[in-house]
Amino acid sequence: MTIKAIFFDFDQTLVNTMSPSIKSFKELCKVSNQKPTKKLFKQFRSVRYTESIDLFHKLSNVSKKTLEDAFCKSFIANISKIKFYGAEVLPKLKNQKIAIITYNTKNVVIPVLDYFNINYDLLITDEEIFSTAKHGAMLMALKKFNLKKSEVLYVGDFITDVIESHKAGIKSVVVPTGFMKKAYIKRAHPDFFVSNINEIVDLIK
Repeated sequence: MTIKAIFFDFDQTLVNTMSPSIKSFKELCKVSNQKPTKKLFKQFRSVRYTESIDLFHKLSNVSKKTLEDAFCKSFIANISKIKFYGAEVLPKLKNQKIAIITYNTKNVVIPVLDYFNINYDLLITDEEIFSTAKHGAMLMALKKFNLKKSEVLYVGDFITDVIESHKAGIKSVVVPTGFMKKAYIKRAHPDFFVSNINEIVDLIK
């Protein structure tokens, strides 16, 4: 079956956003008067954007709007420190539709896409996924593109990327560019494991 679309995760898959994420985390801690511990950072990184804002709101009772503004302002201020992993591979995917499905907020994702001039056909951020999980967003993208599940690959770096793609009935590709260990991610049985994102071109041939 020909692969007609590729759905990409955003953070640590298409782009390395670790530096602005750390800066934004520290800014959230400052605004909410929380100590920036490793444990709190792990909580912050392991949940979707809306849940991370909820986390700091519950810890401090600082308004969500204040927290959202602090996060986005800090993230965008550090946009130049982001590394674009997909710079080489995306121009080669001329025959595939590109969807970006992320638990991050459109308020930082869109500025990053614009900064790197990243072309895509569909963007689904945490705002659109709010009432569901990523597998629901994948099904939304399938419907939008009018494609079969077998005509799509989902590329991510996190164990939940594998789990969610399998829930959607879509084959998963994992790139070990996140902070999870390869052996741990493999427990979810991804369909493909590539050493870097550029290998996707060979994979779909």
